[in-house]
Amino acid sequence: MGNRRMMSKTITASQRFLTLPIEAQVLYFHMLQHTDDDGITEAFPHLRLLSLGEDILDLLEKYRFIRKLNNELVYYVVDFREQNSIDSRRYHPSIYHSLLAETECSNSNTNSEKSCNLHSNDVANINKDNKIQNKSKKKQDDTSETSFKIKFSSAK
Repeated sequence: MGNRRMMSKTITASQRFLTLPIEAQVLYFHMLQHTDDDGITEAFPHLRLLSLGEDILDLLEKYRFIRKLNNELVYYVVDFREQNSIDSRRYHPSIYHSLLAETECSNSNTNSEKSCNLHSNDVANINKDNKIQNKSKKKQDDTSETSFKIKFSSAK
């Protein structure tokens, strides 16, 4: 999780944002401040800290500022990539990245093709078949490395 997060005026000065109750605005700022590098955050600590109910989360979701990823109050900040850019050398994948990909797949029409893409600004495209291909490719690389080691050690 990053130590610094940016908040864009294009989001926070919009009519859509300013018409929210002050509690929802504060919750949004707290959630955005504590997102991981994929824009995902757990909302429960923020609700406790601010003494708010889950109805405020429903309001933020209704206005499309956040998207619920599971029933354990894990949310994706929809405009995260518009407000923050992460240097690829400092990027750490979220522990919930697969959950975000599953949500995108279930909302996507390309689910029948067994591939689905995250938002165009997000870090990676997810392809369900690609995971298997990468694993098998890695196994091939490992076996070639092993055969090289065997050849090299027998040459001594």
